[in-house]
Amino acid sequence: MMRSLLASLAIALCGLSAGSAAQALTYDPIGVQTNVDDATVFGSWQVLYSGLYSQSGIALGDIYSGANDQIMLAARQVGSDSFALLATIDTSTLTGLHTAQNETVEANGAQWYANGLSMGFAGLGSAIFQFDADILSSNGAQRLSWHTNSGASIGASYAATEIGAGWRAGNAYFAYGGWERFILTEIPDVPMPPALPLFLCSMSMLTMMARRRRG
Repeated sequence: MMRSLLASLAIALCGLSAGSAAQALTYDPIGVQTNVDDATVFGSWQVLYSGLYSQSGIALGDIYSGANDQIMLAARQVGSDSFALLATIDTSTLTGLHTAQNETVEANGAQWYANGLSMGFAGLGSAIFQFDADILSSNGAQRLSWHTNSGASIGASYAATEIGAGWRAGNAYFAYGGWERFILTEIPDVPMPPALPLFLCSMSMLTMMARRRRG
């Protein structure tokens, strides 16, 4: 009985020693998602920034500096336990994104845009109209648009460098104090040290050999 248990343990540990792959995100959405429970998101994503829609002058560079491989933009009503809408994008794509006015790029199942007027996303295949934020109503529940930049740097010819006050969260236009916006990044996996499974495997095999020698 003991030999069987040791053999099973050795097989399991030696299997780990072949390489322990990082676990996939438990929540890794593609495309715009609506009405998502907080708990679903926070199990896999950590907050880089959160604040009311009424806040302005939020430097995007400072936020992006703490991001991992992916970034999520999300919005919810104050006091709600679910996000009204959210979408994710590769960090490298978003941080380098500078679109012309009313133009988007397709990324991870959504249409994304960012310039000195506004930034955000819309449903896959959807057009946008920036005045200054995206004001189109078609498929409105999947549209998130935040004002960007201030002063002389307002305009589509400028890259988005900060978040300004407002503007929409889905079909909620002129969203300010009653809405919160979030920028999140995925929680990185903490892989098992490569040498640990090999060490445990070796110890298990040595124990088996010692027991065999004792009969």
